[in-house]
Amino acid sequence: MFAARIGETATVAALLRAGADPSLPDTDGTTPLYAASVRGDAEAVRLLLRAGAPPDTESGHGSEGTPLCGAAC
Repeated sequence: MFAARIGETATVAALLRAGADPSLPDTDGTTPLYAASVRGDAEAVRLLLRAGAPPDTESGHGSEGTPLCGAAC
C-alpha cells in the first residue's frame, strides 16, 4: 500500500474501508505497517493494526525487520 509509504493517512483509511489487504507487501516486500512505522505515522499504524495487519511480520523479504524495529530506528 503505497499510501502508507508516503504518509497519505486519509488514503490508507479509504483503501482499508474499500477492502484493501493491510498486510500485502509491495514489490520490494515492504509491508504497509512497516512503512507507516518508519515514517512515524501513528494514525496509519493504528488503522493498519485495527484492520488486521500482523505486527510481527518481517518486511523487505526479511531484510528490513519488523514494524517495531522500523519505528525504533
